Amino acid sequence: MTIVVRCLLGFADFGGNLIFDMAAKYFADEFNLTLTYNDEITGNFIKGYELEEFEIGKFFSAQNLTCTLNLFSLITGKFKLHKIKISGAILDFDNFVNALGKLKPSQIPFDQIEFNDSIFISQAGTFRIINTVLNTSDLIFNVNAFFNGVKFSGTGDLDLNNGNCAFERSEFYFDNAKIIATGGFVNGNIDLHALINGIEFKNLAMLFKNLNSDDYDGTANLNLELNGNIENPKLTGSIEYNGHKIYNVPIERINANFIYSQRFLQLNNIQASVLNIPVNGDMTITTGANSMFNINLKGTETNLNRLDKIFNIPVLKQVGGWFNSFSANLSGSLSSTSGLIHAQASEIFFMQKKLTNVIMQIKFSHSTTAQIDGKFNFDGVQGYIYGSVKDMLFNPELDLNLETGEINIGRVSDLLPDYEKHNPHEKVIATIKLTNKISAPTISISTQLINSQDI
Repeated sequence: MTIVVRCLLGFADFGGNLIFDMAAKYFADEFNLTLTYNDEITGNFIKGYELEEFEIGKFFSAQNLTCTLNLFSLITGKFKLHKIKISGAILDFDNFVNALGKLKPSQIPFDQIEFNDSIFISQAGTFRIINTVLNTSDLIFNVNAFFNGVKFSGTGDLDLNNGNCAFERSEFYFDNAKIIATGGFVNGNIDLHALINGIEFKNLAMLFKNLNSDDYDGTANLNLELNGNIENPKLTGSIEYNGHKIYNVPIERINANFIYSQRFLQLNNIQASVLNIPVNGDMTITTGANSMFNINLKGTETNLNRLDKIFNIPVLKQVGGWFNSFSANLSGSLSSTSGLIHAQASEIFFMQKKLTNVIMQIKFSHSTTAQIDGKFNFDGVQGYIYGSVKDMLFNPELDLNLETGEINIGRVSDLLPDYEKHNPHEKVIATIKLTNKISAPTISISTQLINSQDI
């Protein structure tokens, strides 16, 4: 008889409305939330229950839920489920965390919950859940998901005591990057520490909605601390980066400490390589639509021989040698820059001519146009560099002059198409003029005979 009864109970549907009423009362009493569903509840307390298309308040909906009962709850009259499996859920994660903040571990209304094929939405981004399981008996969390399109998986031990929702320890993988994290939501605020090894900067940029991931290419190791409230957290830490570009700026290497809060990024103690130029210093950037910056950098031993390859600009093949040192003090925006770049070199080459004791000053004044002034020695005589470069940061347009002092015309004979018409011992002042876009510049050369007319 017992076997027959159990078989009948295995197929019969009953008790679903009672369980639903207990669940609805629990969510109403604990969270002031309404539990609704759009179809009948099937199953019984032996085989479990299933329902379709249900909602909890305004922050949670799902296509399907199956559950089994915690049989002890039937005896005590308290609502608690043993295992819950949810598919097709859409969850407002921030409100969900706020709700969890009211719970003590002993009050969690289930022993295990599993999500499949679901979406969690938060201010930070979107989780697309493949499979995630939380066991409340030992508070172990397992996840297999995509965050803002990047694979995210791993496991962690949760602390849900005293209104917290934090990791006691965890090990996750964000694509190929390994993340060891502790902390989380503590006393209503974020208090998280993480060590991240081998993260792709393109993937890291996806964490911030106002950054374009295509502007980043490289790999970093990070030591992070995230503190504050969920609306305006403060991120501090250190970075070791190797790659090709950050914020669409060619950067090969960077070690620095940083602070990021409310779209404001501060980098201190920078040791980096930018455009293959070793630099050090500090900088601040306000990210977003109206990006602003303040840059104070110094560099040494700048190799000019690879500029044509870096920028893919043929005319830069005419430039070679090394700058011994430079400094950059710039502020403003990409459309309105102010400040000064200063550089000097003991020896550089331009159009196969050796220039020595080169000093250059590049000045911005609330503009994208740079005013250029400088001097150099050529053949033992001082010459000058002067002019301007429009739209220097994006699509430079040249209006530059390199003017020698009084030199023997034979020193520039290879640059003059009608050199044979001149006395090789004539003294001239030679001017090389560069105009038009740097990608396809016009180069003209003129000479002025001493005590004579231009030729």
